[in-house]
Amino acid sequence: MNYVFFGTPEFGRIVLEKLLDADSIPLALVTNPDKPVGRKQALTYSPTKQLIFDKKLDERVVILQPQKINEGFLEKLRTLNADLFIIAAFLWEVSLAFIPPFFRSIAVHPLFSLRF
Repeated sequence: MNYVFFGTPEFGRIVLEKLLDADSIPLALVTNPDKPVGRKQALTYSPTKQLIFDKKLDERVVILQPQKINEGFLEKLRTLNADLFIIAAFLWEVSLAFIPPFFRSIAVHPLFSLRF
């Protein structure tokens, strides 16, 4: 299956790691841009991007870190010819609903329990 994985936080990393463990490597990872963290403002990868580097897949997986969804970004997605988008705790989920219908997607969300 040719898919593009959308995810940034730790939950996304967990989902992506399960896919990788099942030998399902994405065509591309879409994640938020690297951000400065800490007192020294060191530029830091998202957990999902770090996983791609940790697994030494950075030469096989295209890493996309757009600032926003625009026509250039959509065109890049089209050229990947993915069968599916897998979205795991990615902030643009609602925006992805506006992408043309020829893109198929599955969204996964973390669940939490409530105490009464």
